[in-house]
Amino acid sequence: MTINLAFQRWEIDSAASLAPLFGRSCQRGIYIIEFANGERYVGKTIHMPTRFRTHAHGSKHHPAWPDIAAVQFAQVREEPLDPLEQETIRAQIHAGYELRNRTFNLGSQTPAPLDYEFSVEEQHHWIQRTGNRDSFDFSAVQLPQRFRRTKVEKVANRRAFEAILTDLAFALTEIVPLAPETELKYWTLSDLPSTNSNSRYCALNTGVIESLVLLKPDRRGEHIRNEFEDGFGYINTFTDVLDFQQHSSDVVKYTDSSFPVVLMHHEYNLVETVGVYYPLGKLADIMRAEPELLEAARAFAIENMRHRNGGLFRRFHSKALTNKVYRQIKVGQ
Repeated sequence: MTINLAFQRWEIDSAASLAPLFGRSCQRGIYIIEFANGERYVGKTIHMPTRFRTHAHGSKHHPAWPDIAAVQFAQVREEPLDPLEQETIRAQIHAGYELRNRTFNLGSQTPAPLDYEFSVEEQHHWIQRTGNRDSFDFSAVQLPQRFRRTKVEKVANRRAFEAILTDLAFALTEIVPLAPETELKYWTLSDLPSTNSNSRYCALNTGVIESLVLLKPDRRGEHIRNEFEDGFGYINTFTDVLDFQQHSSDVVKYTDSSFPVVLMHHEYNLVETVGVYYPLGKLADIMRAEPELLEAARAFAIENMRHRNGGLFRRFHSKALTNKVYRQIKVGQ
């Protein structure tokens, strides 16, 4: 949806009231709050004076903002607000403004709930593989005495299932930080997701975007099918990985590896990514051979976990499959 929003602008501080400015006029619309340091915040509301007061004084979503310098508001009488808010956020980002929004703004530096459990400094150490919290003692993880059979075991042969567990074990020890502590809150594991369930074995979701997807063979076109006859996975990264942006094609075969690796452009509503496709069971091999890829995968997971919690996929989380991955990790330790 694209309509021309007519913004009015007032230079006011956090102590001001917007009620006198609006009177009985329409208070439903899109707003932009400007801050003294040049940052901005974009939002939607059905009652602008109340929303402004909430931002100024703080709420459960963020602390008080005492540094408000101006506010812009555009009336929207009938049109849906969500797409207009998203378009305005994109326009502000494109114009070069630093936003305090987290929604529709992957990579925002606004404090996130994850930061209070796994500090920003620790996040940087995790991504760069430095510091003291690179490993988690999975021996303390409590597992059931009896393990339920997972959905994926019903369709994957034994060799494929072992490869699936191998990839997931690496992801939960080397890509997702503090996996047992952040499980369900910031990441989930879907066993045969309903989306395109005929082709997927499982998906590891960080925040609201899939980080790792493991698939059956023969499902991604000839350029993929010819490379991965026994099944494959892909790990999502940001688009600057391995100089992908230098290539004009949406599909790039990466040849500096002892086994097939294909880089493919993906587009989600929130972000564009590069999917790194590899043979099923070989995630650890490619990440250890290419440390840049491991850092990119960690950065992608952390940004997703900071951006949103795991609520979107929580009801699809497979504790049965997660427990089998934890068991695989404990045996390896």
